[in-house]
Amino acid sequence: MTDHLISDIYHRFKNHLSILVSLFQLQSRRTDNEQLLDILTISQLRTLCIAIIYETAQKSKNYTEISLKEYIPKIIKAIIVTYNAKVKTLINVEDIYLDFDKTVTVALIITELISNIIKHAFPKRSDGTISLTIRIIKNEDIELSIKDNGIGIPKNINLKDIKTLGLNLVKDLTEQQLEGSLDIKIANGTYFIIKFNKQN
Repeated sequence: MTDHLISDIYHRFKNHLSILVSLFQLQSRRTDNEQLLDILTISQLRTLCIAIIYETAQKSKNYTEISLKEYIPKIIKAIIVTYNAKVKTLINVEDIYLDFDKTVTVALIITELISNIIKHAFPKRSDGTISLTIRIIKNEDIELSIKDNGIGIPKNINLKDIKTLGLNLVKDLTEQQLEGSLDIKIANGTYFIIKFNKQN
């Protein structure tokens, strides 16, 4: 299969996903139900983040691996814009390339965590800060950390019995898709640490 044909396929996938994003946006404008609006918004963001992966791959002409340094700031911007969030973001991503499937998983984890932080960490505040770092810690082990300076989640949270759907999804994606580990620390906000191996 030629690069031109692959590029055309990726372009079509991106356009199809963009149509879905537009449909989610349209439905969001037509509902006053807060629970339904929340579902539509997160569904829109998940779809948009995958569409941006296709766009990034097509522009870079690299169809096997995605540059996290190039891709991650795009999805964070999309999340911030979607929620019209007045938060400061600090992004530090090393020059790491992941295969397509792992990039999708990492994107969904980031989308879920940052969306939850925006919705819950800064009640009645507009000066919150979200920090995201992705780095290689040894060999091909990668650490993704996301920290906020918000009110924090309950200190007695049990990772083996997580009740919230968002954190359950993050835990499942980390352990089942990345074969990695999730750790949560609470100190001057919440600190999520995800570790996984690039080759798993």
